[in-house]
Parts: sequence; structure tokens; C-alpha cells
Amino acid sequence: MKKGIAIVIAVFFVCYAVLAVSCAKKSPTEAADPTATATATTAIPPSTVPPFNFETSIDGFTTDGAGSPAISLNTNITYTYNASAGSIRLDFGITTAGNEQLYLRKTLAPAIDMTNKRYALMVYIPADLANKGIGANIFINTPSWVSKWVNIDTAGWVKIELEPGLANVTEIGIQFDALNTNADWTGAVFVDYVTVSDVPPLGTADYGFNTTTEGMLIGTTTGETAVNEIVLNADAGFIKHGAGSMSVSVTATSANPKGYIYWDFASSPQNLTNKTVEVHFYVPAGMNGYGAHLVAKTGAALDWHSGWVNLTTGWVKGSWFVNLADVQQLGIMFDRNGTADFDGIIYVDEYDIRD
Repeated sequence: MKKGIAIVIAVFFVCYAVLAVSCAKKSPTEAADPTATATATTAIPPSTVPPFNFETSIDGFTTDGAGSPAISLNTNITYTYNASAGSIRLDFGITTAGNEQLYLRKTLAPAIDMTNKRYALMVYIPADLANKGIGANIFINTPSWVSKWVNIDTAGWVKIELEPGLANVTEIGIQFDALNTNADWTGAVFVDYVTVSDVPPLGTADYGFNTTTEGMLIGTTTGETAVNEIVLNADAGFIKHGAGSMSVSVTATSANPKGYIYWDFASSPQNLTNKTVEVHFYVPAGMNGYGAHLVAKTGAALDWHSGWVNLTTGWVKGSWFVNLADVQQLGIMFDRNGTADFDGIIYVDEYDIRD
């Protein structure tokens, strides 16, 4: 009988010990481990690859080309994105001889699948380089070259993106091109926060044009009145996603080459700091070679800011890093761009404001 009691007592203490260990575990409401918190708040989200943020090194990037380019690690946070620990400093010079090209590039081994990915980087443009006629190609190699041209006409941090839609990407980089430079220049630009992330699915845009034209207005400024009408389109052949898109009637001539449509936020100005706008166009053959300015107007004076999108026949996606506060108007200006007159319809769909 005493032996049985001893066994029961032993079992009781074993169970109590197990229960005590179990109770010592953190509940979901307790503070997270400090080490885990530090890991979860890195400068680049862990879901993006490659995470090149140049905190302690230039991460294997190299430079070559004209203008005697030189690459180094910068640790002056004035020239790092979001005051991170480091960035790449790229020193070079350009001359009015023009068409001088230099490269910042990174070989990827193994290759990366960018089939449904967005490759992006941040570039700091000094004030004395903006509007000198220089541009940049953000590019990838598979080894076939795929790139996107951007005019360098804004000082400060500029976000440049490319959606190559290809697998087996073996190289990424940016090419600076002094094709139409109007003055000699020597100095440095800075590159930071190089990411490759998933392209969000369609249907998540802020303005989907599924049932309305989303309150867009037609501009009336002289020389910018090539847009005649905006209406809802329900023809699936001209819808990128969802139940509708916006049909924009345009009559562009040499005398009236531009047409402007916009949202008016004067009563509630928008803060689009660190924001990108993105939109899809269905471009008819007659507008091939035209362009679209993605426009933001700021302040009481409606100061003009824009990013350029080349329009080619079929579906075209355009994006622009706005990075502005006090946005009074947000819109699109269609531009004849010195090509043929046009009288017809262009379609707009899935306009998004995103990080």
C-alpha cells in the first residue's frame, strides 16, 4: 500500500514539473524577444531579394565606362536613403561632347528569376546635375539587355524601377548616359536600397475605373485641351482588370498637342512623400510614339512635377516616384511629342498610389 502511495506522489511531482515548464513559456501577448525584433526590422524587408543596402560594403558592385568612374562606400548619412548606415558613392565626369556612358553593375550568381518581379533602386541626384540633359537606363542582362530610360531632371532621391518579366537574370545595374548634356559636370551620385520584390496582383489599385471615371476632370489650360471627353468603358478588350476602364477621347494636333486629365485635391492636399504612382494605358496604333506625363502639381501656385512614359501600341504600364507633399492635383497629360496628329481613344486603367 505504501509503495502505491509513493508511485502516485512521484507521478504528481513529474506532472507538476511539466506543467511548470509549460506555464513558463511566453504567451502571445508578451513582448517579443529583442533579438527577434531586431531581425524583423532590417533596412530592407526580408521578402525582397537581393537585399543590397550597402550598410558595410559595396556588395560586389563594379563600375566601368566613360567619365573615369570610381566607386566607393559612403557612410555620410546625408547621402544614404532614410538615414541608413551606407550607400554607394559613384564619382564621374561628363562633357558636352555627349553620349558618354558609364555603368554601375552587379553580377548575379546564381541567376535570379524576375518573371513577375520589380527591380528597383534609389539614386541621389545632386542639384547641379539635374536638368543637364543626362539620363539613366536601369537594366538587366539575361545576357540579353532589357532596360528602362529615365530622364534625370529632379534633384534629391529618385526611385527607378524595371519589371523585366524574364528568368535567368545574370546582371543588374544602372547606366548613366550624357547623350544630350548641355554642360560639363564632375561630381558624385549615390545609389542605395537595391531590391527585387513581387509585382502586386492586379485589382488592388486605388482607382480601378470599374463603375465610374473616379472623379477625374478635364484640363482647360490653353494648349492642353486635346482631351475631349472621359467616359466609363465596359468593353473587355480595353480593360486591364475588373469590370471597366476609362475611355479618353483625344484630338491632338500641332496647334493643340497636349491633353490633361486630373484629380483635384485642393480641399485636401495629399502627402505623397516616398510614394510612387502607377497606371496602365491601352495605346492605339495612332498614338504610337506619343508620351504621357504622370503629373503632380503642388502648393498654391500649382508647381508642375512629372515623370515621362513612352507610349507604344498595346498595353503600357507607367510609373513615377512622386516623393512630394502638398499635392493639389494628380493627373496625366497626353503629349503628341512631335509625331502625327491623332483623333481617337486611349484607355486608362488600374491607377495606383503605392510605396
